[in-house]
Amino acid sequence: MTSHPDQPGPNLLEALEREKARLLEQATAKIEREMAEIARLAIAYPDAFKAIAKQMGLEEVKEPPTSSIATLSELVDRYRTSPTSPFQKLKHTSREHYDTLLNLIRNDFGGQKLSEADPGTLDAWYAKWREGGKIAVSHSKMVMLRNLFSFGTMSVRDENCARLYGLLGNMEIELPKVRNEQLTREQANLIRAKAHEKNRPSIALAQAFQSDVGLTQKEVIGEWAPMSEPGISDVIEGNMKWVRGLRWEEIDHDKMTLTHLVGDKEITIELKKYPMVMEELEHVWTKHSNMLPLKGPMIASEYDGLPWSAVEFRRWWRLLADACGIPKNVRNSDSRAKGSAATAESGAKNMSGGLS
Repeated sequence: MTSHPDQPGPNLLEALEREKARLLEQATAKIEREMAEIARLAIAYPDAFKAIAKQMGLEEVKEPPTSSIATLSELVDRYRTSPTSPFQKLKHTSREHYDTLLNLIRNDFGGQKLSEADPGTLDAWYAKWREGGKIAVSHSKMVMLRNLFSFGTMSVRDENCARLYGLLGNMEIELPKVRNEQLTREQANLIRAKAHEKNRPSIALAQAFQSDVGLTQKEVIGEWAPMSEPGISDVIEGNMKWVRGLRWEEIDHDKMTLTHLVGDKEITIELKKYPMVMEELEHVWTKHSNMLPLKGPMIASEYDGLPWSAVEFRRWWRLLADACGIPKNVRNSDSRAKGSAATAESGAKNMSGGLS
């Protein structure tokens, strides 16, 4: 089937979708920042906001409470446990990342009384976190502080959080350098070969989907999440379940296409277009008496037959990469070729970005 010459082609449509997603993400972030700033001003100038609300015919604005959060540790606890906190909406892996940052912040300065914190306090925190040239880490911690103060301002209406949110917005925070490393196809082929040599063909197949198709590690190997997380799974180990990874039943054997859910979008991949993937599937085909498995996780550890955990997969991938002489600064996350088939549809959101 060919498209009408006046209709936009698939590449243009994908580009428009990417631009739409980018603009929506920017707009959402801007709205959240502006709402937090409005909440801060409402706390700082309650009489003015009550007058404005009255002129607009809105309900009377109640007097904001005085400070109800004593220390940074208490703010961290409220952020983690409050039902109105954005922390509750995070997926398991994102929550683990946030937890790590929150623990680091709490361990460093949890005892700090918010009422006594001032611009010098924030400067001192940033300087400590930045010691040794730790630009990325210090940036992540400052972004997390912004999240904490924004929550304290909007959900708790704490005057000290509002004050500190405003101070944080005036700070100049250095952005981490953009990573430009890329795992080449030659390096990907070396890893695939080494994986077979070390009896880890699952990593070779995962590498093929990442480098050839452009899926992320999480989209390929999936992730282990608590049973309480959304999503149904038939792969359960203890109190954890496996979700979101590639499955054999997603392959249409007649058309040799794979249909997979990436985020909230279903994508269909024509496997025959990807030589790395087809080579690895040939290995599986041969091993299973000239047929592919009909169901179950596609990428499973050779050690126990269960899907890989992210940590163990990365550890083994690094061992293989080292054996191939691939530089330490090149990561598995650099496998995804820019402009590949799945890039337009997938991609995990992260918390990086400017503080402005």
